[in-house]
Amino acid sequence: MLSLMKYKFRLVVLALSLVLAACAPPPVAAPKAIAPSTDTDNVSAKPIALTLAIGGESEEGYDPTLGWGRYGSPLFHSTLLRRNENLNIVNDLATGYTVSPDKLTWTVKIRTDTKFSDGSALTATDVAYTYKKSAESGGLTDMTVLKDAIAQGDDTIVLTLKEPQSTFVNRLITLGIVPQKLHGKDYSKNPIGSGPYKMVQWDKGQQLIVETNPYYYGGKPSIERITFLFVDQEADGHSWRPKRAKCKSPVCHSLWHPKRSITCALSLLLASTIAV
Repeated sequence: MLSLMKYKFRLVVLALSLVLAACAPPPVAAPKAIAPSTDTDNVSAKPIALTLAIGGESEEGYDPTLGWGRYGSPLFHSTLLRRNENLNIVNDLATGYTVSPDKLTWTVKIRTDTKFSDGSALTATDVAYTYKKSAESGGLTDMTVLKDAIAQGDDTIVLTLKEPQSTFVNRLITLGIVPQKLHGKDYSKNPIGSGPYKMVQWDKGQQLIVETNPYYYGGKPSIERITFLFVDQEADGHSWRPKRAKCKSPVCHSLWHPKRSITCALSLLLASTIAV
């Protein structure tokens, strides 16, 4: 069973993903350059960094095939589908999908312009590998219904199920895609993905620092750098204290109280995230 601290961290990430979905433009095939703003009064008001103190971290790391991101956006990774600001299911990596009449075969078409944060191309082979690896690993993401995942060319994936499962669409929403060539035993400590952010630094038990992924195909998040400071609970169960990590970001918000860590984080993101 997941600890309360881990669950809180995942809720913050989910809240962040929903806020970014609401504030950022939808994915586009070829984003156009944005002319510099002439409104000097608003330029200084746009935050480029944010620091959040939260209760808990993903101690097992950040590998989607082992369960990272199963409660929402994997942050570092793209998913085939996603939920928008209205919680409707829309395309992410996928450009469309079909389900066979017997509900056993899901055929997904994906974008051909996607790159991982290291600059390498994401293809259907990576998607098929991710789904098969997730099923084989026996991790926290339930993929027991998956029979096979096959890549057809660079932009088509065929997912075959053992039996019909209407909720399988949720796997397309939550399972982040990993690069087959870079996926190994230490991947969870230094994930490479195609999501809106990339990992910069993870000091386990202290802090996680992320920055925007320059190769991300969607709209660029207005918060360029986020530092998650992990807080620790005292033995009495009531007193909370920050761990040794120190805030060095231009904008630093401290949310030490456990009951406020989630709600305040969401409020600050709503107040601080400005659509580009």
